[in-house]
Formats: sequence, C-alpha cells, structure tokens
Amino acid sequence: ETCDGLDNNCNDRIDEGIKQEKMTCGEGICQRNGKKVCEEGKMVEECVPGTPIAEACGDGVDNDCDGKIDEDCQGQADADNTDVDNGEDNLDPAAQGTAARGGACSLNARKEPANYGVFSLILLLLAYGILLTVGRVRSGIKTRQR
Repeated sequence: ETCDGLDNNCNDRIDEGIKQEKMTCGEGICQRNGKKVCEEGKMVEECVPGTPIAEACGDGVDNDCDGKIDEDCQGQADADNTDVDNGEDNLDPAAQGTAARGGACSLNARKEPANYGVFSLILLLLAYGILLTVGRVRSGIKTRQR
C-alpha cells in the first residue's frame, strides 16, 4: 500500500497501514519533533516550530531561528576580550548581551579573564615571601651566607 488515495492491495480499504515518518521542523532553538502522516492520498507534515527570541551574543545558539548562530554580533566586544566575535566566548549566561534582529549586541557583563586567578596567586606568594623574610629578620634568625 502506498499513500496515493487508492486501494493498491484490493482489500476495499484506501491507504491503510501507512507508517508515520519521524521528522523535525524549525531552526535553532525553534527546532521541534514532528511526523509525516498519510492524509487523503498525500504525506502531510505535522510539526509546529517553536517561537524565536532575540539573538543572544556569544552563546553559540541560533536564538532567532534563522539558521545562523550569533550573526548579529559580528565585530562586537566579547568575553575573551578580543573585541571580535570569534565563537570563543566565556560570557556569564545570566548576563549575556542581546541583539534585536539585525542590530548590534551590547554586553551587560563579562566573566573575569582566565589569568586573573594566576595573577592573584603570584601576588599572594610574593606577599608570603616578604612576610617570611621580615619575620626572620625580627626574630634574629640568621640566614646562611655564601
């Protein structure tokens, strides 16, 4: 039996036993699961895509469901501090910028750079070394001379 509105196997039933086919519709966050079914001799798609939202800069997602990821963010400052959207963003998801369709992004907040912790550790170690030296001098501990 095929979906054509005819009784192909001569059992007095039209288009019986035609299996549904799984499918998807929509782009990006709007993509949804659906199915193709046989109705009145034609395979008909039953699928409703989700609702688009404004493009969010640097999240790597097609928010406005046009098949393009972060397209409204080109040339805008991003969280890796390169001032160019190169797809390597580290934006805080709670504080990402947004862009109206066809507009530019404005970033509301950025995470600290990855080397911020290393810099803090170096300062802490230097301070500890200075304190040890001052403590030895005050307590009269002699250091070995060469």
